[in-house]
Amino acid sequence: MLDPAANPYAPGAGVRPPLLAGRDRELAELDRLIKRARLGYADRPRLAVGVRGVGKTVLLLAARDRAQRGGAIGVHAQARREGGFLRALLRDLELELRRVRGARGQVQRALGVVASVAVTVGGVKVSATPRSGVGDSGDLAVDLLELFRAVAQVAVANQQPFVLTADELQELPDAEMSALLVALQRSSGEGLPLVAVAAGLPGVHAQAASVESFAERMFVVWQLGPLDDRAARRAVVEPAHDAGGVEWEPAAVRRVLDASAGYPFYLQHFAAAAWDAAVDTPIREHDVRVGVERGERELADSLVSARLERLSERERRYVRALADLGPGEQPSGAVARALGVDTSQVGSARQRLISAGILYSPAYGRVAFTLPMFDRYVREFLDAI
Repeated sequence: MLDPAANPYAPGAGVRPPLLAGRDRELAELDRLIKRARLGYADRPRLAVGVRGVGKTVLLLAARDRAQRGGAIGVHAQARREGGFLRALLRDLELELRRVRGARGQVQRALGVVASVAVTVGGVKVSATPRSGVGDSGDLAVDLLELFRAVAQVAVANQQPFVLTADELQELPDAEMSALLVALQRSSGEGLPLVAVAAGLPGVHAQAASVESFAERMFVVWQLGPLDDRAARRAVVEPAHDAGGVEWEPAAVRRVLDASAGYPFYLQHFAAAAWDAAVDTPIREHDVRVGVERGERELADSLVSARLERLSERERRYVRALADLGPGEQPSGAVARALGVDTSQVGSARQRLISAGILYSPAYGRVAFTLPMFDRYVREFLDAI
């Protein structure tokens, strides 16, 4: 068998694959933004939008890593329903600032501002003395702007940009989202060398605009979807070749592409499963068939059970009704009709499922699963129990 330890694929949510295929345009734009910021130019923030499994988190982490490799300040924070985005941002900023060589005066000042904001945010300890009168107004938007200014001064002193990535933006409470949006807008207006890239589910742009109307015009939006055939083939074939000359039969590649529908999350999962099932090079269609069968059982168990076990019976019935309608977005009324009730009677269940991150509303009166192909795994899982 092929050595499982040498399996080059990276299944899992937010795990960076060996080859970031199909995102050349976004990566090139990131490089351009970082270069412009290094030269002192400001740009509009970017917002990567897409369902789960298209590689939004991986793209944000690539932005941070590219910045850090070039000597820039690069921080990453993820919003969660239970909170903690600002605390994560402050912790990462402290670590990054302590990594900076040179400009010690500006670094100490910036650490003081981090400490000041930390007092306001609460729940995070910074090993620095808060700077009185800066970042301690209690107005989060003002304090974040002061923080961005202080970090930008460190970046300018080192002739480097400041790269900030914010994941799962749709999970931010309105007050924190408002503060972040205002601080980013004012940072751009002041010409700070800040490269900001956020990511969220479809609908996050409209959500941001509902919090602060200027957000409608503030972002350059990257719509991320499944990879095209060429990029998907590269994501499957090249890592195996680079891992020791392992090749794929064309029919085997085709089967992985069809099973995954081009979504990076599924591509990595099924390619990894096919590698583990293969006896030798080349990886054959039979290996993929075995691997996909195993992989789909794992996904049905891990993806669905973890989500459904937390749901009420009413919420489970809603999920099953939506799954039975098939892939993609569906009218909310169609789900209600499938359940034999009025739309108003299932509105609370629908909203709880959206809050739980299982569903999203791509447009008024419509609903979809946040993870592509989830409908299929829901049916398989519920039919098996």
